[in-house]
Amino acid sequence: MAKLTFIFAILCLLIGLIFPPFIMIAIIMLLIALFLKPTNQKPDNGFLAGLKRGLYERKCPYCLSQIPADALKCKHCGEFVKPD
Repeated sequence: MAKLTFIFAILCLLIGLIFPPFIMIAIIMLLIALFLKPTNQKPDNGFLAGLKRGLYERKCPYCLSQIPADALKCKHCGEFVKPD
């Protein structure tokens, strides 16, 4: 994907050089091409993913495994839990 982005950036610069009135559009397209992420990347499992998971999951008070925040019964140990 990085190779495609590089080719797109070169094409943007060539368009800007050939057609001077469109140099600003070419620069904007170049910046977009350089900062685009490939769509086939794995989801982020870092700090932000942990924050999102904390909004939708909680720990079971009995077995301490992760369960959905609105669960009434733990799927791991089978104990009934109070909803938050």
